[in-house]
Amino acid sequence: MKKNYILSLVCLAIINLTTITSIFAQPTAPAGKKWVAVPAMTDEFDSWDGSKWAYELWDYQVNIAEQPFIPTHMVAENGGVSNGKLWIKATYNQGAERWINSSRIVSKTMITYPMYMECSMKTNMLSCYNTFWLNNGDINGRDEIDMCESNPNPSMAGKDYMKTELASQYFVAKGGVTQRKHANFNNNNLPADNPKKGEPWGQSYRTIGIWFKDSRNIQFYLDGDEAGTIVITDDKWEFTRSMKILWDVWSQESSWVGGLPKVADLQDDTKNTMFVDWVHTYKLEEESTAVLGVGADALVFNVFPNPTTDELNVNLGSPIASGACVEVYNKLGQLVKTELLQSQENKIFIGHLPNDIYFVTVRNGFVRGTQKVVKL
Repeated sequence: MKKNYILSLVCLAIINLTTITSIFAQPTAPAGKKWVAVPAMTDEFDSWDGSKWAYELWDYQVNIAEQPFIPTHMVAENGGVSNGKLWIKATYNQGAERWINSSRIVSKTMITYPMYMECSMKTNMLSCYNTFWLNNGDINGRDEIDMCESNPNPSMAGKDYMKTELASQYFVAKGGVTQRKHANFNNNNLPADNPKKGEPWGQSYRTIGIWFKDSRNIQFYLDGDEAGTIVITDDKWEFTRSMKILWDVWSQESSWVGGLPKVADLQDDTKNTMFVDWVHTYKLEEESTAVLGVGADALVFNVFPNPTTDELNVNLGSPIASGACVEVYNKLGQLVKTELLQSQENKIFIGHLPNDIYFVTVRNGFVRGTQKVVKL
């Protein structure tokens, strides 16, 4: 992972992409395997894709008597996709019992191990949890992994360590009993050569990743480096359920959350919004069925104009299968964009990508093809 991280930075330096967030490659795949994108859980957020994402607007409830009330209310208007970003805003709802309005966006697709997932995320500057997590949706029969549940600006005294802590953990609930374990990681412990070492949340976009290896082993990543590990040793508590992606923002006046946000901060649009630049999800596939190349595949498709400046037409000569997708890779073999195909004729926007050579792969059922394109 470290080598891939350095390679990404070198590439960025060469082409001077000072405004583009780094896209980190996946951990090295096991022998005989290759990482393949999962289009339904991968997005550059150029626009809202209703085939991939939905709102879930249930409110958090307190299940333990001594815990404080959670004054957060989820509403659709406080989340969405615009200007190339998924965003969730927390605002002040004066006079309401739940006086923090927020939102929650989830994937329509669920996934399990083995997989790798990462997102580029910038927290708000509120005393709230900014989250990126996985959950199967059943509180009583629950598998949950929290990749990030971090407070960038805690209002309680003595909680400044939260400003640089990647709060990660898991929950497994069976038979009314819940098992929980933390893997919290302070980014002051990142290697000395990582430029994000010691940087507080909310200053820039951070890349948060999870290598969900198997039913017992999880490796978290932060900005390209390992950042906390979970190992389950008891058969009873291993992961058994598929989970969906969730992002939300919420708060509670408890020491483990870090305290409630200030009303003035909720009313400040420079502080109250969490952003996600992209999310990439990968599954393992046999190497023999996942080779990226040009001209060696069975699927024939047309892609034009080539060269292009912003948009590609991707047209197939055969009906599309369920899950058919287009993937765009750069010269390093890194996935930089993926979309589900909606018909035999599709338009793919790549105007946000730097001018360079790319490889466009179309997967349709059990066949696929790859063509080289030039972005000017």
